[in-house]
Amino acid sequence: MTISTLLRPLAAVALATLAGTAAAQTQEPGDLWEVTTKMSMPGMEMPGHTSKVCSSKDWDKPPVATDERQNCTIADFKKTGTKASWTMRCDGPPLMTGQAEVDRNAPDHYAGWMKINMPQGTMTMTMDGKRIGDCDAGESKQQMAAITARANAIKQQAASAQTFACQQAVTSMNLNTLAMAGGPCTDPSSKTAYCDRLKTQEGFQMAKAQASTPGNGLAQATAFCGTDLGTVKAKVCGDALAADALDFIATECPDQARPIAQRECSGRDYTAMMASRYRAFCTAYSRAQLSGR
Repeated sequence: MTISTLLRPLAAVALATLAGTAAAQTQEPGDLWEVTTKMSMPGMEMPGHTSKVCSSKDWDKPPVATDERQNCTIADFKKTGTKASWTMRCDGPPLMTGQAEVDRNAPDHYAGWMKINMPQGTMTMTMDGKRIGDCDAGESKQQMAAITARANAIKQQAASAQTFACQQAVTSMNLNTLAMAGGPCTDPSSKTAYCDRLKTQEGFQMAKAQASTPGNGLAQATAFCGTDLGTVKAKVCGDALAADALDFIATECPDQARPIAQRECSGRDYTAMMASRYRAFCTAYSRAQLSGR
């Protein structure tokens, strides 16, 4: 993310300085301002940007940040005479904090500044506003509310997509998606769900099957969960034995399968084996032994 990309939402904060709260009122007399903002950081200065902003005539309300993507909040709004000041925090990413002041030093003019602290350094923004006419502030607020609603909807869709991706990663035991640096699954609950699933018969087998994909497999899965294969296998096979899950035991749990095979598979003739409920177990166990599993 470039510095200019980070600074764009802050321009929206400055342009909303006179906007007031986003109450949907129509036919509200407002002031139309031509606002010029300039932004600079040590060693870098951006060209000035001019926009037209329709704002309420009432300066007793805190400014409103219009860019919901940065999760900005305004606090400590104070008005003394012609001056107004406030602090702000944008959770981002990245995290940004700052303070600002504007002075309506004439009915048709105001000037102000804003200092923003962020990981890349401190950015200074100057603002100069010139009143150029009247406007309908109520309509402007409705437009602002619509923009905010759209931004919130997009944010919710993105969050839903991330949640779905993490759920799919857990279901398929895809460790690449789950452990991806900077990926969508930063919530600790995703890791907890994955590690809990690893201790189930289905999750164990799916993690084992993922070994064909780089970065996946039982060794990677157990390391990710802070445990070891022996501990996980003991838990899964113990549960399988208690549930009489013969198919799983035959292929995945040789220690538990061996005494069953000795008791139920050895020395049986064809007729007896065909009638036994252990027929499928004995066949699967024999194949597992021949394949060296």
